[in-house]
Amino acid sequence: MVVEAKVQPSPDSINEKDLGQILDYVQAVWQSQITCMFVPVLFLHGPQPTGSGEQAESAGKSEQAESVLASVSSKYCDESTEFLLEHLFKREVGLHGRIAYVAKVTWDNRIFVLKLAWTATDRIPENAIYDILLKSEVQDIPQLFSRGLLIKDFRGYRLEYIVMKDCGIPFSEALVMLKRRGERAFVSCLKQIIEEVTACLVDASVAGVLHRDISDSNIAVQIDQGRVSARIIDWGYAKDTNW
Repeated sequence: MVVEAKVQPSPDSINEKDLGQILDYVQAVWQSQITCMFVPVLFLHGPQPTGSGEQAESAGKSEQAESVLASVSSKYCDESTEFLLEHLFKREVGLHGRIAYVAKVTWDNRIFVLKLAWTATDRIPENAIYDILLKSEVQDIPQLFSRGLLIKDFRGYRLEYIVMKDCGIPFSEALVMLKRRGERAFVSCLKQIIEEVTACLVDASVAGVLHRDISDSNIAVQIDQGRVSARIIDWGYAKDTNW
């Protein structure tokens, strides 16, 4: 839930009284929700840049994404490294009050994914689930480069981030591509994908983790020079049976 406020001439010059009124409005929006599932996010900005509204919105999202990427990934690159956003933020609203923003980024000629997720503080963090999976050496999960907590508690929600290697394309898109190889090759690749996904879920279950959100978009397939590999992504709804 985005609450937008246009400030003249710039957000830096807003006085305390006006800011208080804006925050009172944001709080009223929050309290108007019966379940308080959606976290209000306040954007303060000055006059919009020239161009269409869609262009201005895209430009703003690019700046936000680049800012976060620069702050959480600075230890992995030098000052000359430039980020190229291929896909702007995509919001996914789940059934349990969880909201995730995902940005795909080209960095050093490789593709990475930045994920920001608001999660209720009474739910186990996705990073904690990855701790369990990594400790138990569960295979076929995303390769992580950086992760952590940005906001510990904002009205019952936490904001965590994960920077990971791009895991490929959704399962359904991979099926379309693999069918072009002929029936025999298609069946062989499909069998390999099923075996890898099943093994991952079984190993995670042994480690005490249930994914609980298996879908086409959460099975990522990498097709590289004829080789196929699958990974299970998005463990944000997972349950630790020991928690």
